[in-house]
Amino acid sequence: MEPKNLEEFGCENTVLASPNCGHKWQRFYSRFYFCNLRSALILTIRRWLNREKMAAEMVVHNGGCHCKRVRWRAQSPPNVVAWECNCSDCCMRRNTHFVVPFERFELLGDSEKFLTTYSFGSQSAKHTFCKVCGITSFYTPRSNKGIAITYRCVDPGTLSHVEVKHFDGVNWEKSQNSKDGSNGKFDV
Repeated sequence: MEPKNLEEFGCENTVLASPNCGHKWQRFYSRFYFCNLRSALILTIRRWLNREKMAAEMVVHNGGCHCKRVRWRAQSPPNVVAWECNCSDCCMRRNTHFVVPFERFELLGDSEKFLTTYSFGSQSAKHTFCKVCGITSFYTPRSNKGIAITYRCVDPGTLSHVEVKHFDGVNWEKSQNSKDGSNGKFDV
């Protein structure tokens, strides 16, 4: 069965001409269909290669707090987008972070016994920090879609580039709904 549009191939809003519209248009339809099918195939291959490339570009970042009692390991690309949030907590701590999925974060050694957590407002975000030095090297953001890592707490040598963007955490709900990232909604 031939598709009537190319949405299933990743090409939205491309409507194909009817194949039953006469000899003159039949040739056009065949060429048009072939070109769009070829374009859709190329797009699919590019997406697959980008996914493979991103997986190959994952690096292991180690990091932790100032006194080194809290240590962790996380996997992400060497180039990250970090978010500077202006909510009352992040603003006071000057927290600028990037988010990794839960499964790509690991707390090391006996770090857990040196952690304490602070929550406020909606109680959704879990601001975890070291009991000894007070540094928040990571926390669970309000979106609860991963672990937010303070990029300044990553050990030197694994982050190649950090692009810092602003997030309006004062108006969290409105900002959350207006930001689209590669994984859907923005994560803070």
